[in-house]
Amino acid sequence: MNIVEQEADRFFDRLYRNGKTNTLENLKSHITSKLYDFNRDRDKLDFLKIIRQKSVEDRDEQVLCGWIDLE
Repeated sequence: MNIVEQEADRFFDRLYRNGKTNTLENLKSHITSKLYDFNRDRDKLDFLKIIRQKSVEDRDEQVLCGWIDLE
């Protein structure tokens, strides 16, 4: 696991599993601030890709557990 993946894992856990209600503006602000930590565009894209993948996996897991009704 490289540094970008480690940062994405830690960031995802802090962002979504902190127990606070997230607004779109709040999420955007946190993500934008974190992206400033990366110098290369490729690292930024990899970070966003990992966050997206984890978000989709987490959503699918919640749907399977019956926590969210998509209908």
